[in-house]
Amino acid sequence: MTHKHSEFVDCGSLKFLLIPKNASSYTKKLLVNYPVKSTNSNGNFVVILRDPLERWLSGTVQFLISNHARHRSQHFSFAKVCDIFFNDGDFLDAHTQPQSYFIEPIADQKIMYVFMNQNLKETLIQICSDNNISMTPSCPINVGKNNIKKKDLYMQYENILQDPHKKSKILSLYEKDYQLINSVDFYNIR
Repeated sequence: MTHKHSEFVDCGSLKFLLIPKNASSYTKKLLVNYPVKSTNSNGNFVVILRDPLERWLSGTVQFLISNHARHRSQHFSFAKVCDIFFNDGDFLDAHTQPQSYFIEPIADQKIMYVFMNQNLKETLIQICSDNNISMTPSCPINVGKNNIKKKDLYMQYENILQDPHKKSKILSLYEKDYQLINSVDFYNIR
């Protein structure tokens, strides 16, 4: 699984890699004054990593919502998505693709890793401040679980994680992501 590029916000001294379901929309809003690029690039990168199980849950719900809106004739039910993922072992789209996939094109660059948690907004603001990057700190961070349309879907998929076989399947498909998370040092706000 290789590709030539990934999207990033180019702030000059730092580039913020945009990984779907890893606060990429928030990052673009925070750094609205900078261009989003999708070419090979050298430099210093900021990469936000997220717990793979949380990301899978959020990405799967996003897939169902997006595809229902785009393809009303092609119904992606809960059962159909489970078949695609658990029986075929296929990733649904970029929202469920392993995070390591997006990092491959910049793996040889200097990377500052940030873990997506309750301090994410403050962490990104601190990084921007330390690097003299202008930002829009008042923009709200997205929280999909608070969306009424998504709540029921989240509950259905959270129930899947109670099945040891299915949870094990998810963990194995994201093994590279867990290895990455366990092998890097994360930026900590002061």
